[in-house]
Amino acid sequence: MSLPLVSILIPTHSGGRLIVEVIESAINQTYKNIESIVVENSSPDRTWEMLENYSQEEKGIEVYRDGENIGPVRNWKRCLEYVQDEYAKRMLLS
Repeated sequence: MSLPLVSILIPTHSGGRLIVEVIESAINQTYKNIESIVVENSSPDRTWEMLENYSQEEKGIEVYRDGENIGPVRNWKRCLEYVQDEYAKRMLLS
């Protein structure tokens, strides 16, 4: 019996100072059938560049970018659009 896929959703805007730590926390879970979905909300800092580099090095991380800043609620909903199974959990940057 295979384990269900769990999507860890990470909406971010200008999260460059914490984004690697948050992704590391997501991928280091003991439950192994996970995917990390990061939707970057058109940040003015280097967040997108960091995400692109990180996703090329790590398996199981999908990164997407909004073409413009759509606000936190719509960005959170964009994360949900990429979920492949029925289980998802949102992580917050603080």
